[in-house]
Amino acid sequence: MPLGIEYPFKACCGAGGEYNFMTDILCGSSGYVNGTFVKAERCSDPTLHIIWDNIHPTESFARYVAEGVLSESYLRPKFDMKGDFLRAM
Repeated sequence: MPLGIEYPFKACCGAGGEYNFMTDILCGSSGYVNGTFVKAERCSDPTLHIIWDNIHPTESFARYVAEGVLSESYLRPKFDMKGDFLRAM
């Protein structure tokens, strides 16, 4: 995958399962699932993931998206974001 992402659909912080996400055990918490104690813990390298937990992007992916928007490379149709921002001030 581009950007060095190895786990595009697997959360960095979770308690296991195919996508490292369980609705009963959120990031940073612990509990019992089917009689087994589990703890949602952080992965060793968040830069290999897009998803931090069930809803939030990892910091590295959020930065990549923000850089794309601010540099206007992700905007279609293109517009002068910096100029529009400065004129609004």
